[in-house]
Amino acid sequence: MIKRDETTELPISIGPKETVYEDINQQIYKIVAQFKNFKKEYFVSNYGNRAASLVINNNKVLFCRQYRFLINNISYEIPGGKVDLGESFEQAAKRECYEETGVKISKTIPLINFQAGLDTNESYTKVYYSNTIDEERNHKSKNKKWISLKNCIRMIYKEEINDQLSIIAILAYVTKNFIKD
Repeated sequence: MIKRDETTELPISIGPKETVYEDINQQIYKIVAQFKNFKKEYFVSNYGNRAASLVINNNKVLFCRQYRFLINNISYEIPGGKVDLGESFEQAAKRECYEETGVKISKTIPLINFQAGLDTNESYTKVYYSNTIDEERNHKSKNKKWISLKNCIRMIYKEEINDQLSIIAILAYVTKNFIKD
């Protein structure tokens, strides 16, 4: 039996992308990577570039409540979504915040950038921080919720906030403010 030491070898070649499924929200494609002694098929979900806003006002974090199929429940998530064609990451973060919560922000600070998956999920994401609210309209008020930062940390560890984007953003903010240069 040949040992497949994928974690330490680079492939010899990577085949072309073969689209398996596509709609307006995602593309799933297959790629075959040829390693020294074996081949591996990767099925990659591409959701496009994404942007989000971590909005904190009076030590409270802004969330939108959304139903999520995989947990079959309502999820608390920071506002964010796909970057539209011709739109910058920052513009998308501001637009998504306003669309999802009715909170308009203008001043943003880059917080953290990450790739949601390194093998099968292609979704480069930039998160911005804002503590400046230009406007807050009563937009779908039951979908919007402000939660204290301290309670957010508790909720993460109690698995009440389990969206990776929200967890990464909140912990990046706390870490960035805990560790000063």
